[in-house]
Amino acid sequence: DWRREARTRVQEVREARSARIERAGWLAHSAVPDLKESGGGLRDSVILRALVATWLIDVPHEESESLRNALLDVRDALHEVNGRRVERLDVDVIPEVARRLDMGAEELDLHTRQLGRRIAHLSSLAWRRIDRAVEPTRKPKISPTGPVVTRVAEGVGLLDGEVIIMQRADPATDPELALRAAAAAAREGQPLSAGSAARLAATLGEMPQPWPTSSTRLMVDLLTAGAGLVRVWDELDFAGVIDRWLPEWESIRLRGSSSPVHSFTVDRHSLETCVFAADVQRDVARPDLLAVAALLHDIGKG
Repeated sequence: DWRREARTRVQEVREARSARIERAGWLAHSAVPDLKESGGGLRDSVILRALVATWLIDVPHEESESLRNALLDVRDALHEVNGRRVERLDVDVIPEVARRLDMGAEELDLHTRQLGRRIAHLSSLAWRRIDRAVEPTRKPKISPTGPVVTRVAEGVGLLDGEVIIMQRADPATDPELALRAAAAAAREGQPLSAGSAARLAATLGEMPQPWPTSSTRLMVDLLTAGAGLVRVWDELDFAGVIDRWLPEWESIRLRGSSSPVHSFTVDRHSLETCVFAADVQRDVARPDLLAVAALLHDIGKG
């Protein structure tokens, strides 16, 4: 029944998932993650299975199940420690849960968040594939020479609802290409292709030191793009591009905050601050300084 009606029913699943994540946040970035309900949690793992069962798309089965089983191990240990079925990985129980899994407390926290991060990434890719499968209007236009790519910046195009690095562009000799692609994707409100992000990470040339004015301007364009920043930054961070731009980012990635008023990990809090700052950039004399300060205000917490 699910497979037969999947083309219409997947939208119901998507809406329920969005409402759930709005309530529970993201496993990788919430201050107190919910192993089951958070985006990238166990429910998302079940949805991945369901999307594959439609026969509309496929995902890496072995990796998906390995991530799910590893997260179940954490939840089993959490249940044992609490003596009841709870899903929130509170700070005060992490040391005991970690001991049961032969880990350190900080190691367990990072391990769990990395699992959620990868599950969320697989889910994002799966939903994009579902969109292409069930919405014919999203299919790319085809010319006699291949799919039609809309140019949005030098060496950067829009294809099938994703921002891509064009085939003839060369990240090795044009290190600003990654900045142009990121700024364009955030500005357009479109995802950056996972394949293009991986290509950038593998072939991106070294930025001149110090960065030229054109590069810093592109970075500011990215940071002031608003809500579109978060998805694009996450894609580049997952691929490994952000570390090329900002090596210090590694020390705050997925790091929990000691402040009880923070709702996110330090890295996500920094990005959310940029999104907030973008809304008020017209109220200040130097929006570029505001954007960079928003990104870096907690960089020392690593």
